[in-house]
Amino acid sequence: LILTFRSFRILICGNIFAVDFCAISSGNNFMNRRNLIREMSDFAKRRRADILVMKDLPEEFTREDFPDSGWKIFYPDLTMQMQIRKQWKDFEDYAADLRKNYRKRARKIRDSGRGLERKEITEAEFENLSSNIRNLFLQVAMRQTVRIGIIDENYFREMFRALGPDFRMRGYYHQDELIAFASYIYHPEKLEIHYIGINYSFNHTFNLYFNLLFDAVECSIKSGKRFLEMGRTARTAKAVTGGIPVRFNDFIWTGNRITALLLGVMTKYFQKKMGEDWKKRNPFINIDT
Repeated sequence: LILTFRSFRILICGNIFAVDFCAISSGNNFMNRRNLIREMSDFAKRRRADILVMKDLPEEFTREDFPDSGWKIFYPDLTMQMQIRKQWKDFEDYAADLRKNYRKRARKIRDSGRGLERKEITEAEFENLSSNIRNLFLQVAMRQTVRIGIIDENYFREMFRALGPDFRMRGYYHQDELIAFASYIYHPEKLEIHYIGINYSFNHTFNLYFNLLFDAVECSIKSGKRFLEMGRTARTAKAVTGGIPVRFNDFIWTGNRITALLLGVMTKYFQKKMGEDWKKRNPFINIDT
């Protein structure tokens, strides 16, 4: 309601579209951290910003580096990540390490998706599918509790150009209709399931969301990655699949008490929507491996 009366200016030091992408690089001649933070606060004030976010900071940045009372640690920022076990050679090896009820559920979900045709979407093919891909992405984005930055087909187009073979996209078809897609970023030791899109009218029939997750698990295993990066949203679904939380070193500056109060309210709302159920999930028989 308040946002309808007044817009808020938010500055972000970092990449809102990437996971674990630090915007600061330090070396022997690096500015004193406290001085840097003071410069950042002054910059935000000069720009009349309401909020300044410094995300994915190196571990050496601690609370002591932020003496200004306007700064707070932002604990809610976490992503879900799965460690790929060395003994997994295919999806069946992964399924065998799941507890009985999780294993049964995983195989049922995989069976429901066997009627789908999966095809890689090349950079050239993307141009003919771009509007469909945008609409599928928006169906997912509009369901998220908090949305900061909405991408369109130009984002994917530039990712193809910038990352080359390290950026890939897979389409899910039913009767020659594209009903879902998943994009991937191939890091040296990690596969990141990036942005996805789903036609939710088919989600229940084919368990689209969970099949996208399970396909990402299989892809991570086959590509020899150590980790699968699953993203920030839908924590329960990712915990059920085997993801565990990885927290980032984020700090937020607020320009005044009203903004700090509003941020606190929104943070509590976000945490409530995320729920606590995901913390109780442990699908693996032995988590020590």
